[in-house]
Amino acid sequence: MCVRTYFLGFVSALMISFAALASQDQKPLTESIKILKILQLDLIEKNLPGATLYTTYCSTCHELPHPSLHTVKDWEKVLTRMRDNALSLGKPAPSNSELEEMLHFLRQYNSGH
Repeated sequence: MCVRTYFLGFVSALMISFAALASQDQKPLTESIKILKILQLDLIEKNLPGATLYTTYCSTCHELPHPSLHTVKDWEKVLTRMRDNALSLGKPAPSNSELEEMLHFLRQYNSGH
């Protein structure tokens, strides 16, 4: 088993453990799961430019989607739509150059998988 697979399994097990230990106050659990998902992405592709922007902007309004969730062509539409949604809600949104960096990250990620 490669190191990457081991880490992904480890992070998944941690997420399940946090879920099992959930108390009445769900906010700490939600924040822990969000951090673990970002850690999981970091373990996968921590050196690719745009990954930090992706994890920052895409977890502002919802759970962080895995980069393989969409094709690169679909990601272009999704990121543009999500940026428009964030702007309409007064939330932080990526600039055009940041959007391009995020797409570059998603192209690199999806070309290797």
